[in-house]
Amino acid sequence: MSQEITYTNAVAVNAALNFQREFGPIIAQVLNAAPIEISLGVRKCCGSCHPTISRLLAPSEMRVINTDYRNHLVIMQQQRCGEVERLKVAALATLEKSNENLLVSDPKEIAYKIQRIVDAGTVREVNQEIKSAFREIKEQHARTFVSNLTRVVAESAVSVGFKEVDIQIPYDGLVRIVGTNNTGQNLVAEINTDKTIDIHTELIGFSDGSCQSVMQAFDDAMTARGLTVEHKEQMPTFGIPQMPYAKMLAKPRKKALRVFSDDETVNMESTDGLVNIITIEP
Repeated sequence: MSQEITYTNAVAVNAALNFQREFGPIIAQVLNAAPIEISLGVRKCCGSCHPTISRLLAPSEMRVINTDYRNHLVIMQQQRCGEVERLKVAALATLEKSNENLLVSDPKEIAYKIQRIVDAGTVREVNQEIKSAFREIKEQHARTFVSNLTRVVAESAVSVGFKEVDIQIPYDGLVRIVGTNNTGQNLVAEINTDKTIDIHTELIGFSDGSCQSVMQAFDDAMTARGLTVEHKEQMPTFGIPQMPYAKMLAKPRKKALRVFSDDETVNMESTDGLVNIITIEP
């Protein structure tokens, strides 16, 4: 009997904290050096608009930044200032309100991008710099989010005996972690980032009753590393693989062995996936 656990809307909190702490100082640094009308405008704008979300954003939720930006633009329309200043304040206020929800892997690059918004002189230039900065922030956040989560899964697998870990990215939106222990049994975990961040894990090759305790230990290791989820479901698979990749790992392969050319072909189970045909003429 084997086990599987599905984690829905997962976040690796502990791994994310160090990155989150870097975003706030970036915004503070830029605002402290910005013209007084910009810094004051950001404070007023932030005081009039509440953040849409109060937790770490999943990569699929990054569109909330654009929504917040539009909300801040509406607020700034009520202020007596030029269009360039309105755009700058709305953009910086958006990042100020979102800094606790975002991850940063290259603070210097983010600081540079935000400073370019402040330094832009025309409406066209400001719009270009805002798009560039938002795009860089979203890309860094998405990469860091998935990287942190992948590390949590891999470290958890190693901690429960799957010392050999292979990380695969078969296509955009999916990361697969395959752990192998010293007896050849596998733990397969797939992180799907298409919509919410979901993790599907499964044990392969367990024929005794140890699978439940192994999966529980893995789950405990994930929790200890800061994984939080909206929903978690653990269930037995009764030795029947559920994940497509798990089915491929568990699928028996055929080895064709022909002893003599006029004899029948003998099919044998193969564990190495190779097919050898030996023909000996009489």
